[in-house]
Amino acid sequence: MKGKQTLIGSITWDANAKVHVRRDMNIGGSRVDVISPGWDGDQLVFTGYMIAGDDKLPVKHTFTRKGDAAYDSALEVTGADGKPTQWEKESCSKVRGAKATTPSL
Repeated sequence: MKGKQTLIGSITWDANAKVHVRRDMNIGGSRVDVISPGWDGDQLVFTGYMIAGDDKLPVKHTFTRKGDAAYDSALEVTGADGKPTQWEKESCSKVRGAKATTPSL
C-alpha cells in the first residue's frame, strides 16, 4: 500500500482484572482486541483477537525490550486453518537527542 497508513488505538489498565486492555482500529476496517498482564522480564505479550469482517482470528503481539532505548515488536496471527503467520515485525530505537513532543490538536 502506498501513502499514509493509519492506526488508531487505545490502551488502559483494568484494575479489577489486573490486565492492560488494548484496542487497535486498523485501516480497512479490521480491529484488534488484546490484553496483557504486563511485563515479564524483557517481554510484554498481548493476546486476543483480530476481527476482520466475519473472521475472528487469534493474535499474539510481543514487545521485547532491547536495553533502555530500543525494542522489537512481532505480531503473529493464527489463520482459519489454525496455522500462525508472522503478520508484522519491526525494530524501534530512540534517536539520540530526540525529545518527546505534545501534538497540537
